[in-house]
Amino acid sequence: MKFSHNVDWLAKQLTLCAIILCCLIMPIHAQQQCEEDCNPLTNPYTERTVTTTVSASCNVKLFVSVRACKGVWEVKVLRIEALGCNDIEINEVVRRTVSMTIVENLLLLPYPAIWRVATPSCWHRSHKGDILPCDSPCCVSYLSVSRREDCSSFGIDGQRSYSVKPNCKVPPESPGGVGSEMPHSCWFSCFPAVPSLR
Repeated sequence: MKFSHNVDWLAKQLTLCAIILCCLIMPIHAQQQCEEDCNPLTNPYTERTVTTTVSASCNVKLFVSVRACKGVWEVKVLRIEALGCNDIEINEVVRRTVSMTIVENLLLLPYPAIWRVATPSCWHRSHKGDILPCDSPCCVSYLSVSRREDCSSFGIDGQRSYSVKPNCKVPPESPGGVGSEMPHSCWFSCFPAVPSLR
């Protein structure tokens, strides 16, 4: 009886460990705010742009807001100006652009640190070909970034991702604003900032 009891207890402990491990590895489906709760007067954002190439014909300029908040470096993705990218799906342009920007640290974020990358979960393509966010919650990744031994490079050691699955709605028409370009539809695009660390 005692042996059987020990086996049952061990099985329960192993099951609990497996559940915890899955929670740490798999993206968490929970809505996160697009920005942390910091006072914008004492912790203001600065807008930055990064120009990069997604493919041989697709060149993009990524617009983000960056700030330090509660010991974390926040990156809030705003929009993408795209040239020659109409043959690539919207979600793929967003994924490649954000991933390259973070993996290569094109924003020159400091490290060692925690980086928080917030990307809108729904996007549309304007008539000019630019890729703009629809009104939607954000997909958020927290990245643990360290300094390598040579002190001249960095490494991303871990990632915790929070994903959402909203109904992507077409933004309402707004004369003179982004919404006035009236996209045909909004497309879902939610992914870890560094897909190779899923």
